[in-house]
Amino acid sequence: MEGLEKIEFGSAIKDQEFFLREKCVHLNHGSYGAVPRRVYEYRLKLQNELEEHPELWFRRNIRQYWADSKAAICKFVNIKDTDCMVFVENATTGTNAVLKSLKFLKGDIILGTNLTYQAVKNLVQYVGETREGVESRFLKITLPIKTKDDIINLYRDYLKNNKNVKIAVIDYITSPSAILMPVKEIIEVCRQHGVLTLIDGAHSPGQIELNLDELGADFFVGNLHKWLFAPRGCAILYVAKQHTDKIHALNSSWHLYEGLNAEFIDNGTKDHTPFFCAEASLNFFKSIGGFEKVYGYNKKLIREGSEYLMKLWGTDKQDIPETMEAPFMINVQLPRLKGVEVSGESTMKLQLDLLENQDITSVFITYLGVNYCRLSCQVYNTMDDFIKLGQAVKKLM
Repeated sequence: MEGLEKIEFGSAIKDQEFFLREKCVHLNHGSYGAVPRRVYEYRLKLQNELEEHPELWFRRNIRQYWADSKAAICKFVNIKDTDCMVFVENATTGTNAVLKSLKFLKGDIILGTNLTYQAVKNLVQYVGETREGVESRFLKITLPIKTKDDIINLYRDYLKNNKNVKIAVIDYITSPSAILMPVKEIIEVCRQHGVLTLIDGAHSPGQIELNLDELGADFFVGNLHKWLFAPRGCAILYVAKQHTDKIHALNSSWHLYEGLNAEFIDNGTKDHTPFFCAEASLNFFKSIGGFEKVYGYNKKLIREGSEYLMKLWGTDKQDIPETMEAPFMINVQLPRLKGVEVSGESTMKLQLDLLENQDITSVFITYLGVNYCRLSCQVYNTMDDFIKLGQAVKKLM
């Protein structure tokens, strides 16, 4: 994309390339992302093309756009066989497709953790409740975590003593706890015990350099609207070749049993345009510097911003190794605040109060008995955002 190679990160790129309000503090890119103007305008172009001739769009055009977008994203995440990847609306949709497609036997176990994303945890529990004889179980991860071996050994010990685990749902980056899990090692432990692996990589594309063919997971889901600048409603589902005939779209439609690609592209009269913006979003990401520049800016800023907040509030970050901190996300303990209890309901009220009254956005959570502020930044953020957030919270101390 023209004119982006030398653009300055921070306020300059925010003003020129994003729609974000001038004075809003948006330190929560990890939840809903922010779509660049150029990507948004490209989507409008696609929607105009759809409305100019709906018949032509659904009968012919979507197939070429689908193929082009798939090819670009498969290359980006290192999938050689494009038949192993399809677009879905979000990571949770892909997770649903996998768990609701698999055949389970009586006594099978679906394994998550206490830090599994709540929507996915609900899904794991639902499948366990609705499949006769199937159980949903959750490993308990606690803090502090001294090394990644603490997590690897947790899986190894559990699988050694529980032979009926059918599939493990594993976060690449936990949410909202922002822990970078040793997924490759966990996958290998699972393989040694004959356990399928489903990687919830909701926060991975654009934040982690992915090689899905080498990762070795049976299934992988990842959002493109979070860290890769795609419109909301754009995610990928990767299915290892040996499983492609087992996974079906949630909405059974015209092409049931005709293959992964056919089932997921023709799946109701829906808006495909977020999927077809994937290549444009990837081009934006590359044009502003790609992994090297984006990673460098965001990682430096999130570290400097969190250090400032910890000093200002007199608190610390969650007790995990630095190597297990997500690149662009970090949890900082909240100080004791007036009227804020140690509960999810109380921290959510704080989050909404700052959003609605001061136009400051971050995530405030309670987990493992501690209140945290989960910070997540992108190239449009500056240190001034952290200062405004920090001062707003300090006034409540």
